[in-house]
Amino acid sequence: MKLNHILTLFALSLGTVSSHADIDISRLLIPPKNEIRQLLDKAQGGDVNAQYRLAGLYESTPEKERDYQQAAYWYQQAAEQGHPEAAENLGLIYNEGRGHQRDFNEAFKWFTLASENGSARGKYSLALAHYYGQGTPRDFTLAIHWYRESAAMGYARAMNNLGIMHGLGEGVLQNDIEAYAWFELAVSHGNSNAAKNRDLTALELSPQELEQAKVLSQDIAKHLGLGG
Repeated sequence: MKLNHILTLFALSLGTVSSHADIDISRLLIPPKNEIRQLLDKAQGGDVNAQYRLAGLYESTPEKERDYQQAAYWYQQAAEQGHPEAAENLGLIYNEGRGHQRDFNEAFKWFTLASENGSARGKYSLALAHYYGQGTPRDFTLAIHWYRESAAMGYARAMNNLGIMHGLGEGVLQNDIEAYAWFELAVSHGNSNAAKNRDLTALELSPQELEQAKVLSQDIAKHLGLGG
C-alpha cells in the first residue's frame, strides 16, 4: 500500500485496547434503589449475573458517583466464576487505569481469561495486547492468531485489523488482495471503518485482482462458517 493509504488506515483503525471497547447499553440503565438493593443481595450471594450487572452499574453511573474500585471488585467476582465479559471489562479497567494504577500485565491476565472463556472481544483485546506489546512482548504473529480467533466468532473489528496487518505486511506477507478480502468481510459484519479501508485498498488493485479479492472474501467467510 502507498504511504498515505497506510497512514489513513492507522488513523481509522489502530489505537490502544481501550479505544475498541464496546459499551453494553443495557448496563447504563440505572434501576430504582430497591432493585439495586436486591441486586446487591444476589451479588453477595454469589449470583454471577448479578455481580456482572452490579459492576456495570458502579462503572457507568454519573461520573461523580462512579466507583471503579467497586466495579473492579464485582467484575473480578464474576470473572472468577467464568463470566467472560466480566473478565474482559476488568481487563479494560486495568488497561486504562480507571480507579487503579494502569497495569498492562494485570489487563493481559484478564483478557487471557476472557478469551479462554469464549469472549470474542476478549480474543480481540488479547490480539491488541500482542500487537502493542502491552503486558506481553510485542508479537505480530500472535496478534494475527488472536485476531483470527476473534474473527472466526464474527467480530468485525478483528476482521478489519486483519485487513490492516495484511495490507502492511505485519506478521504475514504483505498482500493487498487478502487485505481487501478481510475488509470486505468486516464490512459485511457492520464495521464502518472497514468500508473506508476496503475502498482505499481497492485503489491498489487491478480489476482482475479486485475480483480475486471479492472471491477470497467469500471463501474466508465460508471457511470460518460466517455469512459473507
